[in-house]
Amino acid sequence: MKTTKLSFYLFVTVVCFILITSICSYEHPEFSEYELVGSMLIKELEHGHIFLNNDLLTVVYRNRGDDAYLSRMRVYDISNPLQPKLIRIGNLVPEIDWAMHVVYSKTQAFFYKKHWQDIEYLDLETSEITEINTEYSVSALTILDSLLYLNTSSGLVILDITDPVNPIELYNENDTVSYYGGYSVIAVADTVLFELTNYLHRFRWWNIKTPQAPSLISEGHPYIDAPSYSIITNNYLLIAASEYVFDPCLYRCKRDYADTLTIEETQVLDYGIDGLAVSNTSVYLMNRYHSELTVLQLDDFSQQLHIRPIALGNPSYISFGVCDHRIFVLCRGYGILVYERSTP
Repeated sequence: MKTTKLSFYLFVTVVCFILITSICSYEHPEFSEYELVGSMLIKELEHGHIFLNNDLLTVVYRNRGDDAYLSRMRVYDISNPLQPKLIRIGNLVPEIDWAMHVVYSKTQAFFYKKHWQDIEYLDLETSEITEINTEYSVSALTILDSLLYLNTSSGLVILDITDPVNPIELYNENDTVSYYGGYSVIAVADTVLFELTNYLHRFRWWNIKTPQAPSLISEGHPYIDAPSYSIITNNYLLIAASEYVFDPCLYRCKRDYADTLTIEETQVLDYGIDGLAVSNTSVYLMNRYHSELTVLQLDDFSQQLHIRPIALGNPSYISFGVCDHRIFVLCRGYGILVYERSTP
């Protein structure tokens, strides 16, 4: 009888353990380590940007000893990321200043300097570069489909770039308030847009369903200094603050369009943020000075891991892209590294 009772209690305990473990792993799946699975050598690489489009990887870069401009371009077939194939090498004419911010979508890349008026457009298929002249200084921009959204000295501006050589201005807020001198971010998803201007210490949510006549949903004043990156996901708003901040942070806020940002979780970082991306349920951060990539669980920042190419001596990450849990990293003095999450 005692043996039967003991067996029963053991059975119940085991079942409960399995249920609890499965529930926890479902809500917060454990990260498995990333491993280096491939590389593309560019020995003299000094600076550049990576662009991913389906099975193509494009890198725009300059080598050590080049002038301070991005003048080179390579295109790889990464349909088999373990054996990437170099399919094209070219030059950029005119060249692009390396110290510029960049956003891209598929075959289009846009380079800009904060608080400058001109935007450089690069066609990643033809390597052609076109200068887009504006009458306002640009603080931040983002792209969705064929529309370019800009935070500028004139307020919110929306451009139709179906033909990037001849962009069409769909909307210009023509705000008389000076925006110059502040750090700004802008993010777009579906039919909503978020912008935060640190100089005015103000954020705004917009309904952009009709880009010719966007309507303001709400606005407020956040307690976030020097924002540098922002992304809207299905349920959240992510804001990274890093430039000239004593404690750089990553904030996860509710996507509730309220006049107050509801911060659900904050991750304090011991380094600045030089890149932010989201893929599925993972958040990716890059710091080029520490040569480190950090991967966090979107709904639980406590789950994270760090990737450092220790074997390369003293490398420096420059740019990165994410596709299917593979991370493609541009690394100074080496080339392109491919990391893949290992099988548990």
